[in-house]
Amino acid sequence: MSQKRVLLTGVTGYIGGSVLHQLLRSKYPAIEGAEIACLVRGQERVAQLHATFGHRLKVVGFEGLDDTEHLINIASQYDVIFNMTLGYHLASALAFIQGLSLRQKSTGRNAWMVHTSGVSNLADQPLSGTHVESNPNLEFDDSKDDINAYEKARNTRKRYIQRTTELGMVDAGLESGVKTLVLMPPLIYGVGTGLWNKCSLQVPRLAQAAISEGQAIVVGDGKGVWDNDTSPDEDEIQTYTDLAF
Repeated sequence: MSQKRVLLTGVTGYIGGSVLHQLLRSKYPAIEGAEIACLVRGQERVAQLHATFGHRLKVVGFEGLDDTEHLINIASQYDVIFNMTLGYHLASALAFIQGLSLRQKSTGRNAWMVHTSGVSNLADQPLSGTHVESNPNLEFDDSKDDINAYEKARNTRKRYIQRTTELGMVDAGLESGVKTLVLMPPLIYGVGTGLWNKCSLQVPRLAQAAISEGQAIVVGDGKGVWDNDTSPDEDEIQTYTDLAF
């Protein structure tokens, strides 16, 4: 089998930078044997990535997510895309799917889109009252629940840009035959391992607010729950790549 080609977006960010780091240091044979590339803007960033990772990482420049024709062309050269840029930019997500479809047709093997969205697509919203589930302890299970159908029903009642993007991307994948995998992280914290953004947003800001006010800050009656996880580790990255490889 020829070498798999993998493209990452969002590597200058907190999640994307950490995923890139884990992929490049992985000893998993399928990853070690793959060509890893990333999509970035700005010559300064390109130079820093080249200086840090050398020939192990191919750096592809682009002007922005709205340049969809260029994104289609780039995506058509890769078998797997880890999309970790804006989870609410539908045009670029569809461009990646279109390019992967072209790749799939030219190689005769499956192409994959691993798309980072967010758990707010499913969130109960009791504090604002925007959406309140009848079962406050509802938990979703990929193996049993039709989460895509649930999201479509939610979006029919009230559109949410991140959910709309995810649903549009999945539908495009189903129509074209491109395999899609959606990751919906909750609040993520911990020190990132990328070159640039090493800190999450929410936890540091909560800590700063507590220091500023001299006490912990809560919203409303303080009963709101925000699920959380640490930044992705090597085992989690291998789980994702097991599916795509």
